[in-house]
This record gives sequence, C-alpha cells and structure tokens, in this order.
Amino acid sequence: MTQPQPPSRSASRAKIRPPLPELTAAHPSVPRWLRLAHEGDPGFAAGAALAWLDPLARAMTAPGALWRKRRALAVAEVIAQLDGHRVDQARLRDHWVLRREGDDPGPAAQIYAGCRWLASSRGGRLQDWAAQLPQRFGLQGDQDLVERLHDLALALPQRGAAIAEAASAAEVLITGGPAQSGAARRGLALADAVLARALGWAVPVPLLALGLKRADLRLAGQGAAWRDACARGFAVAALAAADEHADLLRRSEVLLRAAPRLRGRDAAARVAALLDEDALAAGAGAETSDRSARRFYDRLIDAGAVRELTGRATFRLYGL
Repeated sequence: MTQPQPPSRSASRAKIRPPLPELTAAHPSVPRWLRLAHEGDPGFAAGAALAWLDPLARAMTAPGALWRKRRALAVAEVIAQLDGHRVDQARLRDHWVLRREGDDPGPAAQIYAGCRWLASSRGGRLQDWAAQLPQRFGLQGDQDLVERLHDLALALPQRGAAIAEAASAAEVLITGGPAQSGAARRGLALADAVLARALGWAVPVPLLALGLKRADLRLAGQGAAWRDACARGFAVAALAAADEHADLLRRSEVLLRAAPRLRGRDAAARVAALLDEDALAAGAGAETSDRSARRFYDRLIDAGAVRELTGRATFRLYGL
C-alpha cells in the first residue's frame, strides 16, 4: 500500500499564510457634470460630491485605511504649512516612519499624528475629543482648547445639516482663540470628523483642508460666506478623494495579482501592511532579515506593484 507523502515545505508555507485583505468594489468614474458642479450652487455641489463619495467612505475594506492615512498626510502638510513649518509630505513621511520608539517626532509630524488619529475610528467619537485631541496634536497645555472641544461636543446634535455642522465646528477652533494659536488650524481636520458623524460614516475621511483656499480661512466667522466656502471645499476635496481611491484600488489590484508569486513566510503580512499603511521601511519581519525584506520590495517594484517613495539609495520607503 502506498504511503501518503508528507506535504512539501512550500505547500506547508502556503497553508499557514494568513488570508489577504478583501478589496472594495470598483466605483464608477466621477462624471463630468459633477466635476463642474462646484462652479454653481455650493450646497448642491457639496451634497452631490459627498453622495458620490459615500459608498467609498462606508466601505471597511482595503484600501480604505491606506486611503485615509494618505489623505491625512496631505491634510497635515496643509496645516503644518499654515502654521509656518517648511515641510512637505515627503519630510512628514520621513519624520513619521523613521522615528524610533519614544522619539519626539517634532511639531510638524505631531500634526500628522493628530490627523491620522482623526482619520481613525476613534476620531469620530466626540466624547474623546477633549481628552485626546490636544495630546494627539502636541497641544497638551492648551486648556482653552480643551474647554472649547468639550463645549463643542456637548453642542453637537446627533444628526443635522452635515456641512453646516462641520463648518461651525471648524469655526469654533479658528475663531475661538488667538489667531496664532496652534489650535486654530486644527479645526480644519476636526471638521472632517464632525462631517463623518453627521453622515453616519464610521471612520472620517480627511477632506476640508484639501479643498479650501488659504484666503477662505479669513471668512471664518462671516456666517453664510464661511459655510459656502466650506461647501465648495468639501465638494472639491470629495471628488479628489474619489479619484485617489480609484488610483489606490487599481494599485491594490496589481499588488494582489503579484502576491501569489511572492516567497517568504512574511509575504502575506507585508502585502497586508502595504494595503493598510502609507509607507513602510524595509525592516526585518517576524521570520525574515532586512536583506530579505529589501529583495521582497525590489521584486514588487519590478512587478510594478509597489513604488519606492523617497528616491534615495538608503533609508528607502515603500508604498502603493
């Protein structure tokens, strides 16, 4: 009687690999009429754009987490520059990814930390704002900010006019303290959490700061003019967010097509991390060395599934 053969080492490895993430279903391209809508009524344009974005904002599948983190990085760049920091997304990414445990990331990267937190599931919980937001943005000593966040959380209704509520929340921080206050521009990120709560999104999507012009901030406190500026900002940013999601989804599909050909016990975990995080360094994994990790990412670059994000020969970072 023929004895059954033991499974090969490669077959055993295939069995213990964790399942790869599920991708969000493809969404239609933004129609031309919607791209032109912001030139008309701001409220209509914002409502139409946010309705288009709604299925993507509600999906809990990949690349949703990566999408939010990449948009949080872009919002952090805007806020940091408004604060007077001479940084861009590449420098913020470096400060964040290459920091060591316990390091002070610096004031600009601290803004990124706060934006990432607001773009997480905890960011939409208004009961956490007063306790968490000052710490996340590095503003622990701003007691006035704590009080304003507490009052704002108490004043927000369960449901209401989403854009008006978000504009009002941003206005509370922008106009509620000194113009030079570190809290003022954080209102742009907080508005996204208020919008998500009003629309019933479980996780906020960073939007408003990427749709406003710098001159629009001077309209805060001017009633309808400020609300219209925020509506236009949400309309522009929502459509850009939909475009970015489509691009990341396409890149995710390329990565998952390449995944079955990848060797290494950490392969599935690294693929899942690439679908979740903005940028990764080629560090050692649970069962692989630094050198093996670099070869892994180099193979993905050759396959067109991953990009090297820095252009450097050393201290390289990888992402979709």
